[in-house]
Amino acid sequence: MLNKNINLIILSILVFLVSLSTFKVLFTPIKDYGLFLSGLYNILSNYIFLISILGVSLLLIQSKNKLLFFILTIFLFIFILCQIFFNMILDFIFYYNIDFIFGFDKFPLIILYILNIFIGILLWFSPHKIILKYLIVILFSFISSLHIGLKDIEAFSIKSFINYPGGNIIIIIMLTGLFIYIFEFISRKYIFIGSKIFGSWLVVIGIISCLTSIIY
Repeated sequence: MLNKNINLIILSILVFLVSLSTFKVLFTPIKDYGLFLSGLYNILSNYIFLISILGVSLLLIQSKNKLLFFILTIFLFIFILCQIFFNMILDFIFYYNIDFIFGFDKFPLIILYILNIFIGILLWFSPHKIILKYLIVILFSFISSLHIGLKDIEAFSIKSFINYPGGNIIIIIMLTGLFIYIFEFISRKYIFIGSKIFGSWLVVIGIISCLTSIIY
């Protein structure tokens, strides 16, 4: 009972913060967007990223609050590490022509499609092992950071991180938490069935999107 009350309090706070962020994005003229607000907008207006967040949230349900805090720490660590070594990662991508198949302009979206395919596969098998939760968080954090960095290539500093990447990362964390705690109040049976349907959809849409990008 106490745990449910704590979850309800956390959910209420997250609903308030996400609503506040959404209203800020909606009612601020685009010409007045700062980099932080642009970061919020990048996630809230990107349905591919939103379904990635939903998929990751489904994979993290049934995690205790202490585990979620540790997972958040891992997410932030990998995200910041990727931002710090972003230029080295780019050099690696260019050296091995990893972006060549799809084209560099499509690459930021392609890595999200590939992420969604991987999330979809894991959702179908419904992994409950903690090691798999760590794996998806590391992958999600790395690809998120890479995707965001490709849209805002800038030398890493505390100031640059607080700006555009900061807006992105704040809304990602809030939305992930919001979805996780909403799922706490839904029957496990419905989540189990919904996860498999959603996972299958992610795989199919991801593959179709990748093939379309190659053709066109």
